[in-house]
Amino acid sequence: MERCSPQLQHENPAVVLATVKVIIKNIDQIEGEAKQVLLAKLSSPLVSLLSTPPEIQYVGLKNIKVILEKYPTILSRELRVFFCKYSDPLYLKLEKIEILIRLVNDSNATLLLSELKEYALEFDQQFVDRAIQAIGQISIKLPSIIKKKLSIFC
Repeated sequence: MERCSPQLQHENPAVVLATVKVIIKNIDQIEGEAKQVLLAKLSSPLVSLLSTPPEIQYVGLKNIKVILEKYPTILSRELRVFFCKYSDPLYLKLEKIEILIRLVNDSNATLLLSELKEYALEFDQQFVDRAIQAIGQISIKLPSIIKKKLSIFC
């Protein structure tokens, strides 16, 4: 693992993703705090994939979704980097919303609900529909938050 870690900083996104894959496949062999430290090291390289061209971002986002299934808190502090940009293609926006739903928790729900409210005012109907569905999914996932934050939508 120690020999792989420097490759997380590589310029080539394919090398970064391959390194992440190697680490994820072998991380169960590591015990205790060392495992948490290594998982924390994965956050920055995964986020760096979002500064690549859209096609590569898409591959990165798909991989991030898979990683979040096993390690849901690995990117919990990185919510804002998954916010959609106006210039993002629709397929990226839809993937980012999927990831945002997985990352939502009690501490960042208000921020995400405000962002989704803005998305619901966009002109692309498919994007608007997905944003509204995401609000519904969050209300199911965090019912106590939605009751408190209902004023956001008024």
